[in-house]
Amino acid sequence: ASFYVKYASGSTISISRPDYIYPLNYTTTSLINPSDTVMIYDPFQAKLAVGFTGHVYITKGCLNFSGIPAWLHIGTISATAEELAWSADGNILYVGTDGGVLYRFSNMAAIKDSVTGDIASPSCVVVKTQIAGFGGRFITGLSVDPSDANKVAVSLGGYGNTTYIYYSS
Repeated sequence: ASFYVKYASGSTISISRPDYIYPLNYTTTSLINPSDTVMIYDPFQAKLAVGFTGHVYITKGCLNFSGIPAWLHIGTISATAEELAWSADGNILYVGTDGGVLYRFSNMAAIKDSVTGDIASPSCVVVKTQIAGFGGRFITGLSVDPSDANKVAVSLGGYGNTTYIYYSS
């Protein structure tokens, strides 16, 4: 048996999501009839990654202004993170360092909270792979193919070299 609900303007709808521990609460701005379609912006799905010397962190709450976002330590790296690039689906984060090392952090879409996203947790689902080393040359740019997250272009610094752009598939 199915039923339909009509929501008056000002009603609060709580939407549970399997990929985040908190529900999304939406307050209607007008009457919503059973046949209406409503698009709701989900600020919790915006991911922000930052890299430092030796460490990479992410937060899924960067657009949730109701409090301080939780930062998850997703991995350690050699040298200092200089370039970060997300795949279009948000499942892979590439990190390039000033020491010429390229890392791939995968399974990022499966992160729900600190249990699944922080490396201090035994249940962390993030997989870190070093996919390239460029002999200490500074990684100056990363670009991920929007239709294939496994393809990434890397630009390098360093005078006196003959190749400055590499492509990995």
